[in-house]
Amino acid sequence: KSKPFWSLLSDYGVFNSIIRVPITFPPEKLRGVQLSAMCVPDLRGTQGTFSQYTTQAREDRLKTGGEVHYVQRHGDRLDCHLLGPPSSNPRDKGALKLPFQLRIIDKTSAWLTQRARVRCFEIA
Repeated sequence: KSKPFWSLLSDYGVFNSIIRVPITFPPEKLRGVQLSAMCVPDLRGTQGTFSQYTTQAREDRLKTGGEVHYVQRHGDRLDCHLLGPPSSNPRDKGALKLPFQLRIIDKTSAWLTQRARVRCFEIA
Protein backbone atom coordinates (compact mmCIF):
# COMPACT_ATOMS: atom_id res chain seq x y z
CA LYS A 1 0.00 0.00 0.00
CA SER A 2 3.00 2.22 -0.53
CA LYS A 3 4.74 3.84 -3.48
CA PRO A 4 7.35 1.70 -5.24
CA PHE A 5 10.90 2.72 -4.36
CA TRP A 6 11.57 3.78 -7.97
CA SER A 7 8.74 6.32 -7.70
CA LEU A 8 10.32 7.73 -4.56
CA LEU A 9 13.69 7.93 -6.32
CA SER A 10 12.04 9.77 -9.22
CA ASP A 11 10.35 12.18 -6.80
CA TYR A 12 13.83 13.12 -5.54
CA GLY A 13 15.21 13.48 -9.08
CA VAL A 14 17.22 10.25 -9.08
CA PHE A 15 17.43 8.54 -12.49
CA ASN A 16 16.76 4.81 -12.14
CA SER A 17 16.43 1.70 -14.31
CA ILE A 18 13.72 -0.80 -13.42
CA ILE A 19 14.17 -3.99 -15.42
CA ARG A 20 11.74 -6.94 -15.49
CA VAL A 21 9.92 -6.42 -12.22
CA PRO A 22 6.71 -8.50 -12.27
CA ILE A 23 3.34 -6.80 -12.52
CA THR A 24 4.69 -3.40 -13.59
CA PHE A 25 2.47 -3.04 -16.66
CA PRO A 26 1.64 -0.49 -17.78
CA PRO A 27 4.99 1.12 -16.97
CA GLU A 28 4.65 4.33 -15.01
CA LYS A 29 6.25 7.63 -15.87
CA LEU A 30 9.40 8.07 -13.87
CA ARG A 31 12.80 9.69 -14.04
CA GLY A 32 14.49 6.75 -15.71
CA VAL A 33 13.51 3.71 -17.73
CA GLN A 34 11.26 0.77 -16.97
CA LEU A 35 10.93 -2.55 -18.77
CA SER A 36 7.89 -4.47 -17.55
CA ALA A 37 8.01 -8.23 -16.99
CA MET A 38 5.34 -10.80 -16.15
CA CYS A 39 1.71 -9.96 -16.94
CA VAL A 40 2.51 -7.82 -19.98
CA PRO A 41 -0.18 -8.31 -22.66
CA ASP A 42 1.21 -9.99 -25.76
CA LEU A 43 0.11 -9.86 -29.42
CA ARG A 44 -2.29 -12.74 -28.82
CA GLY A 45 -4.18 -10.91 -26.07
CA THR A 46 -2.88 -13.07 -23.22
CA GLN A 47 -0.86 -11.97 -20.23
CA GLY A 48 2.46 -13.12 -21.65
CA THR A 49 1.81 -16.80 -22.40
CA PHE A 50 5.17 -18.42 -23.06
CA SER A 51 5.96 -21.03 -25.69
CA GLN A 52 8.31 -23.94 -25.17
CA TYR A 53 9.66 -26.06 -28.01
CA THR A 54 10.86 -29.57 -27.20
CA THR A 55 11.86 -32.83 -28.84
CA GLN A 56 11.01 -34.83 -25.70
CA ALA A 57 8.15 -37.30 -25.94
CA ARG A 58 4.84 -36.02 -24.57
CA GLU A 59 4.68 -38.53 -21.74
CA ASP A 60 8.24 -37.63 -20.60
CA ARG A 61 7.41 -33.99 -19.83
CA LEU A 62 6.11 -32.32 -16.72
CA LYS A 63 3.37 -29.75 -17.26
CA THR A 64 4.81 -26.31 -16.54
CA GLY A 65 2.15 -24.06 -18.08
CA GLY A 66 2.32 -22.05 -21.27
CA GLU A 67 2.19 -23.68 -24.68
CA VAL A 68 4.34 -26.70 -25.43
CA HIS A 69 5.20 -27.37 -29.08
CA TYR A 70 6.53 -30.84 -29.84
CA VAL A 71 8.98 -30.86 -32.73
CA GLN A 72 10.81 -33.67 -34.45
CA ARG A 73 14.48 -33.51 -35.22
CA HIS A 74 15.50 -34.47 -38.77
CA GLY A 75 19.26 -34.88 -38.61
CA ASP A 76 20.62 -31.43 -37.78
CA ARG A 77 17.32 -29.63 -38.57
CA LEU A 78 14.11 -28.80 -36.73
CA ASP A 79 11.16 -27.21 -38.53
CA CYS A 80 8.37 -25.47 -36.66
CA HIS A 81 6.45 -22.18 -36.45
CA LEU A 82 5.77 -19.33 -34.06
CA LEU A 83 2.12 -18.66 -33.31
CA GLY A 84 0.96 -15.08 -33.54
CA PRO A 85 -2.30 -13.21 -33.01
CA PRO A 86 -5.56 -14.22 -34.71
CA SER A 87 -5.57 -13.38 -38.41
CA SER A 88 -7.51 -10.26 -39.39
CA ASN A 89 -8.24 -11.84 -42.78
CA PRO A 90 -11.68 -13.52 -42.64
CA ARG A 91 -10.52 -16.23 -45.08
CA ASP A 92 -7.81 -17.35 -42.69
CA LYS A 93 -8.80 -19.49 -39.75
CA GLY A 94 -6.92 -19.39 -36.48
CA ALA A 95 -3.70 -17.66 -35.56
CA LEU A 96 -1.05 -16.29 -37.86
CA LYS A 97 1.98 -18.57 -38.12
CA LEU A 98 5.59 -17.73 -38.86
CA PRO A 99 7.53 -20.80 -40.00
CA PHE A 100 11.13 -21.18 -38.91
CA GLN A 101 13.93 -23.68 -39.18
CA LEU A 102 16.60 -24.38 -36.60
CA ARG A 103 19.79 -25.94 -37.95
CA ILE A 104 22.07 -27.34 -35.25
CA ILE A 105 25.74 -26.53 -35.85
CA ASP A 106 27.30 -28.10 -32.74
CA LYS A 107 26.54 -28.56 -29.02
CA THR A 108 26.71 -24.82 -28.34
CA SER A 109 25.34 -23.07 -31.44
CA ALA A 110 22.60 -23.18 -34.06
CA TRP A 111 21.24 -21.17 -37.00
CA LEU A 112 17.69 -19.86 -36.81
CA THR A 113 16.24 -19.14 -40.25
CA GLN A 114 12.97 -17.52 -41.28
CA ARG A 115 12.64 -17.26 -45.06
CA ALA A 116 15.47 -15.04 -46.33
CA ARG A 117 16.40 -13.66 -42.92
CA VAL A 118 19.09 -15.48 -40.99
CA ARG A 119 20.07 -15.01 -37.36
CA CYS A 120 22.73 -16.85 -35.40
CA PHE A 121 22.52 -17.36 -31.66
CA GLU A 122 24.27 -19.30 -28.98
CA ILE A 123 22.45 -22.07 -27.12
CA ALA A 124 22.60 -21.47 -23.39
